[in-house]
Amino acid sequence: TYGELALLGVLNQSNFGKVMVTTIANRPLLEKNSKSMARCGFIKSPSSKMILWIGSFNNWVDIETLFEGLQIAMQQNPKLVFVSTGGNVKGLSNNYLQRFKEKIANSQYKDRFIFLGWLKNNQLLDVYRQADLGINCDLDCAETWFGARNRINEFLGHKIPVVSSKGSEIARTVGAYRLGVVFRSADAKSLAKAIETVLAEGFDQEFLANLNKYTNKKQADFNELINFCNNPTKLARLKSGVFARLNWYLKNKSFKDVLRKLGL
Repeated sequence: TYGELALLGVLNQSNFGKVMVTTIANRPLLEKNSKSMARCGFIKSPSSKMILWIGSFNNWVDIETLFEGLQIAMQQNPKLVFVSTGGNVKGLSNNYLQRFKEKIANSQYKDRFIFLGWLKNNQLLDVYRQADLGINCDLDCAETWFGARNRINEFLGHKIPVVSSKGSEIARTVGAYRLGVVFRSADAKSLAKAIETVLAEGFDQEFLANLNKYTNKKQADFNELINFCNNPTKLARLKSGVFARLNWYLKNKSFKDVLRKLGL
């Protein structure tokens, strides 16, 4: 968006430092209970605590930290089980899921890792119903900084608290609104501690209260857009555009420069 404004010539000395773009928050939509839920093939033990991963094992997944953090957490809490849906991405030649499973094969807790593969949407509802927390673990890279994290929105939309590595915009939201706990990238001990915190007694009630507060703010996200749609030619917006540029050139450039800028 800023690049487009620059190509149009809107970004210049006259508006340096001004906020030219209004953002719309990446908020989840709370899903209503569905009658179309189908069994996913996994039934959680009443005494266990389920850590859920959904979606692909893409190039920016930090499988080393994910594995080591889960090992520490499982050692500390014998009730933990890790359940994964999804898997490899068709057409992508990485082997992250395979490498992750190879690590698990040599783990003393290998029986507490369950892989369900890609499921139908109505089967996912059964998984969500059983989950105690959702997990996301990214490498510290450009995709993490600028990409979306749809699995986090899915977790929050189904009222599942989140444990996530730092870096993405939605992870910052999780930390700021305490919709879960964020941990330092590449820090397995921090990941294990985050799991312990989210599963502690009372956190689930705090999470639900915070989630309701956060999702109730969604209407305010669109106020600027609605105002612009109601009056797109508002003079205040034009002041930061053509008029401001022309005024700056008249004050700081020669008349010849102004004519050249106007294409005359």
